[in-house]
Amino acid sequence: MKLLEPAFISAEILNLIDRAKEKVILVSPYNKLQYYKKLQATLNRAMNRGVEIIYIVREPEKNDDNASLTALTEFGIQPLMVSRLHCKLYMNETTGIVTSMNLLPSSDDFAIEIGYKTETEQEYKELHDFFETYVLRNLVDMSVNNQFSIETFVEIVNNNINEVVRKPQRKAFVNDQQLRFNHNGGYTFFLENNKLTFNTWLKQRTLDYLDSHRALLSGLPNWEIDWDLKALSNHGKYLKGVHKEIHSTNTIHEIEIKQANRYHNDIIELIVALDKVIDAAMMA
Repeated sequence: MKLLEPAFISAEILNLIDRAKEKVILVSPYNKLQYYKKLQATLNRAMNRGVEIIYIVREPEKNDDNASLTALTEFGIQPLMVSRLHCKLYMNETTGIVTSMNLLPSSDDFAIEIGYKTETEQEYKELHDFFETYVLRNLVDMSVNNQFSIETFVEIVNNNINEVVRKPQRKAFVNDQQLRFNHNGGYTFFLENNKLTFNTWLKQRTLDYLDSHRALLSGLPNWEIDWDLKALSNHGKYLKGVHKEIHSTNTIHEIEIKQANRYHNDIIELIVALDKVIDAAMMA
C-alpha cells in the first residue's frame, strides 16, 4: 500500500470518487456534508454520471444531533448505518483507501490524518473483504429503526425534481400500489412483474416529436422504453417503460433502502428528460 500524507488524503478520496464508473463505497462514521462543499461537488458529479453511492455512517445515539444525516438525505443520498462504527474506508471499483479521516471539512482543513491507498489487486481484495465481513454484514435494519420510509424517499425525489425542473412546484404522493409525481401530465411508478415500471400520458403531438427525436432519451441506460408510440386515439396514449433492476417483491412499500438509493437518480433523470421532450414538442 502507498502511504498518504495528511495534505493529500482528501484529494485522493475525491479523486477516487471522480474515477468511479459504477459504484463508490464511503464508510465515514462522522459527516458534515452540509459544510463540505468540495465533497458536495464531487458527489454531485458522480450522481450525474449514474454512479451508485453507498454511504455508510455510524448509527447515532439517542441524544445525538441528526443534522448530518438530514444533510445526506436532502442531498439525495440515503445513508446506511452501522452501530459503533469507527473505521474509515473509501472504495471504487479498482482502488481503496483506508484512513483515519472522516468526511468532515475540519478533518480536511486542520486535522493530522494518516491514510494508505491500495496498489495491487490483492490489497484491494483484502480491503473489500474486510468491508463485506465487518461493515456490510453489520448494517442496522433501517426499517425496524424507522430510519427510512418510502414516503420520505418520494418527498426527497420530488423536492430534487422541483429544484432541477424549476417550474411551479408540484406535489407527489404514494399509496400501497404506486408513486405519483405530478409534473406535466404526471408520472406514475409501480412494481409490475418484479420491476419498477412507469407510465405518463403524452399528447399525440409529443408522441410524434419523440418518435423523431428518440435520442433525447438515450441518456437513460437503466430504463427500457416501450417505443410503440402509435396513439390509441387522437388525443394521445400512455408512454411506458421499465427499470432494468429485478425485485423480489411487487409491493411499493417493500422497496429496500439500497434499491431506493439507486432509483433516486434514475427517476429524476427520467422525469427531467421527458419534461424536456414535452417542452420541445410544444415549441416545435
